[in-house]
Amino acid sequence: MKRPPKKWFNDCVESVEKKAPDIEDAKALCGWIWHHHAKYTTKRQILQAESKRTQKRKVKKMGKKYGKIGPPKSAKRRRWLAKIRKKR
Repeated sequence: MKRPPKKWFNDCVESVEKKAPDIEDAKALCGWIWHHHAKYTTKRQILQAESKRTQKRKVKKMGKKYGKIGPPKSAKRRRWLAKIRKKR
């Protein structure tokens, strides 16, 4: 399966460093947990939650990028493009 999500990995490293300060390499332990100990269903749930978060961010970025016009295939954008083409 894929690499662990950055947020999950960072949270894991922080919690390991807090709870078990005697462990030398918290990053290695979290990597081992992800690849050898975590169940497939748990990984899938974590990855799905992460992808939903990133999708929301992408939508917000698109809103900023396109402003009030909207994404390339929106009806508002098509009408706007049609007006511009008529003016030419």
